[in-house]
Amino acid sequence: MENHSSPHAPDVRLAASSRHAIVRATLVLGERWSILIVREAFNGSTRFDEFARSLGIAPNILSARLKSLVARGVLTRKCITCGCRPAYLLTDRGRALQPTLAALESWADIWLPMDQGAAAPSCTELKAPNDHV
Repeated sequence: MENHSSPHAPDVRLAASSRHAIVRATLVLGERWSILIVREAFNGSTRFDEFARSLGIAPNILSARLKSLVARGVLTRKCITCGCRPAYLLTDRGRALQPTLAALESWADIWLPMDQGAAAPSCTELKAPNDHV
């Protein structure tokens, strides 16, 4: 069977069955914007427009990434009040990513320092705003 996917796209079948944890994790978080959406969820974003505003991401891409993160159990999509726009909340699986984000941030602070200016909010201080999920 011929693979018609992009040469840069991971082979999903290989990744899903991989014994290598990094390969499996990349399947969940490796798509562009996904890890930033998770970071914004830790920072308190729950609504589509909040994610779009804070990230400057195109609506079609944001929609696809939110759908993917929900399908993979990182976020859950809930309507908190009747007739409202849905909220995207971190699941237990999503909240468990906090140490990973903090470690990635620490690595970047050491090895990819910012030139000048104010530091961005720290993931080590991120709250889990969705503890009620």
